[in-house]
Amino acid sequence: MRADAVIPAAPKDYSKLPYVVDHLRRHVQVDTIHLITPSATGYEWDGVVEHRDRAVLPYDRDELPYRPNWIYQQLLKLFQDVTEHDWYLVVDADTIVARDLPLWNEAGQPILYLGRDQYHGAYFHFNKEMLGFGKVYNHSFLSECTFYSKALVREMLEYMGLDRDGFWERLKEIVHIGCCPAESELYGSYVYHEYPDLYEFRTIKYRLGGKYDSHVWTPKQIRKELAQAAESDPDAHIWSIHSWEGKT
Repeated sequence: MRADAVIPAAPKDYSKLPYVVDHLRRHVQVDTIHLITPSATGYEWDGVVEHRDRAVLPYDRDELPYRPNWIYQQLLKLFQDVTEHDWYLVVDADTIVARDLPLWNEAGQPILYLGRDQYHGAYFHFNKEMLGFGKVYNHSFLSECTFYSKALVREMLEYMGLDRDGFWERLKEIVHIGCCPAESELYGSYVYHEYPDLYEFRTIKYRLGGKYDSHVWTPKQIRKELAQAAESDPDAHIWSIHSWEGKT
């Protein structure tokens, strides 16, 4: 089996991309890496293709009444069709893969990596509205890297009785602070509900890192953060280098 990778990125995360791409190449076996961005990143790598986000998902995010940029990026992850292969790994643009992550186990079963066990009622409210059911598994499906199948995403839409456009219209009607999507929670819940034995679930260890105020990391800051992560959390699978709003 073969797979591609997808990394949606906002301009504030462009400085992280060389490190994200390099570590992804080292630790995950994927073919093409697809960057989905609102503007040119200025990078050129073999095996990496850039796409403008509006070409991938031609909707006006300003139509969304709640957190439009965040939700629009989620839909890029779910509804992209730029990858050649059906299977694709989505990696966040502030996520460094620090250890090898196989995509299939020895029996050929795809692996769904689970991050922190979190419960956010708004996500399960959204799932209930769209899928007809809420929480179905004893651990959150939220993760910094999720292994998707385009065929299963299409099937999920059919289960809802919607196409992509219909999903967008329904989303605009129901989204608010107490009812909002989390793409990996939505996908994981559907797949487990319909195919509980399809994936092997593995919990990954992660290191949560980040900084406030200025959203843009310099290469020097990134290298320092990665060195500290390697020293303090050498057994973590994922190192996150977030850019948080506000102040500490």
